[in-house]
Amino acid sequence: MSPFEKALFYWIEVHLYGLEVRDALPSVPFLQLTFEDLMAQTAAHERLVAFLNVPYRQEWSKALTRRVDNHRRTTVDTIDPAEVNKHPEIIALAERFGYHVGEIQKRSFMRRYRGSWITRTLRRLKRALVRRTVPSG
Repeated sequence: MSPFEKALFYWIEVHLYGLEVRDALPSVPFLQLTFEDLMAQTAAHERLVAFLNVPYRQEWSKALTRRVDNHRRTTVDTIDPAEVNKHPEIIALAERFGYHVGEIQKRSFMRRYRGSWITRTLRRLKRALVRRTVPSG
């Protein structure tokens, strides 16, 4: 199983557990929002503050324009977004939440999660040098 598939299985386990808890506790109020909507839409912010019964603050929208993740995680591993097609249960749950797996663009996906060619090459060189300098046995 590839690291990407492991991440997919983590995603489905977390989300299935959330649905299980919601179904097991029908008297407890739940709010379901996508991360993307929460980061992009004022309507989602308004739904969240109404659910939490707190006042809306304009600063929240302003905060979304600030980049916090200066060291976002990338990988040198090969990631094939088509691997999700091997797991129909993940596709079904993603579609239930409004995600359209078939619309994933491989090029943009790779740009987001894969480091640059230079970064990948430097990491490979560093690993090779570490292996050479570590005494065997």
